Amino acid sequence: MKFLAIRQLGWMIYKEFNQMWANRSAMVIIVAMPVIQLLVLPFAVNFEVRKVRLGIRDYDHSSGSRALLEKFCHHDYFQTVILNPGTSLGSLPDPVTVDAVLNIPRHFGREVLQGGPVSIFTSIDAVDAVKASIISGYLNEMISQFAVQYRPHIGTSTPGDIQINTSIWYNPQKDYKLFIVPGIIAFLVTMVSIYLIAMSVVREKQSGTARQLQMVPLRIHTILLGKLLSIWLVCMLIFLLGILISGLVYGIKIKGDFSLLLLFTGWYLIPVLLLGFILASYCENQFQSMLLSFFFVLIFILTGGLFSPISSMPTAVQSLANLNPVHLLIEVMRMVVLKGGTVIEATPYFLSCLYQVVVLLLICFIRYRKS
Repeated sequence: MKFLAIRQLGWMIYKEFNQMWANRSAMVIIVAMPVIQLLVLPFAVNFEVRKVRLGIRDYDHSSGSRALLEKFCHHDYFQTVILNPGTSLGSLPDPVTVDAVLNIPRHFGREVLQGGPVSIFTSIDAVDAVKASIISGYLNEMISQFAVQYRPHIGTSTPGDIQINTSIWYNPQKDYKLFIVPGIIAFLVTMVSIYLIAMSVVREKQSGTARQLQMVPLRIHTILLGKLLSIWLVCMLIFLLGILISGLVYGIKIKGDFSLLLLFTGWYLIPVLLLGFILASYCENQFQSMLLSFFFVLIFILTGGLFSPISSMPTAVQSLANLNPVHLLIEVMRMVVLKGGTVIEATPYFLSCLYQVVVLLLICFIRYRKS
């Protein structure tokens, strides 16, 4: 009986791969889409702000103010525009519009040399709030570095001077690709798995083969397992392809155990595929399945912690994010790739997936009997 069940499962997987291969154009899109997105998105989703147009008004005209001006002029991130003290931003021609204005006050150089408090006023265009906060951080860091380098008495025990030595963990170069690429791989694997299972189930409903499967002497779990396993294998192949691209193109090295990452991804795909199966049971055609899948994938992206930290979201949204399967894979990917996480650290995420599998599997059996 066990051999017969395994043989039936093998034939179900064979049938699913035959159906995928019959629609070769769709399979090319399914495989090519993650590859192209993985090659493009990390460069598009860039948390670095370069070519900041910085207007500088120098009211001091001292050696100190000129030294600060030269520091900004020779930095790769800034494009400086020298403004006359009486120039208003509204009088600037359109090609000379600036992102921020730095006002160097009178007696700036003297007060810096004396070690007293110095106030510098900056104005930043905050139409793009994220860009404005990054520019503000750039300006603060540049001015702080200048003060440390320019004051001749820095390094001695003068009252009021505090030197901060910072140690950057896990990503010393602060390379955003190390942070964003694992999250993009998690998102792409999730998107492809939901789309594939939803389209596969709905295609069988439209063609009538779903009714035929119900009449053959196969148990529900054999049919469900055969369909899920075939798409599971395709998604694992896409995941391995993403890891290969991240290493060859972006130079990302996995600090932790790769087998742990592979094991969790395989385990994580089970609730995601079950969710796609449930969504497909409510759809009558592939267009409906694509729209419904896109709706859930969009929510997964926004609440998964890919672009913004979950801790900064409202409490209600944080509760929703904890139920988000994409959040689990993103956290484990970053934990293993950047921190070298262990099985003990990943255990809570395995358990969260287990809870989702139990609930979704029960819903799957109920929906399959009804539909």
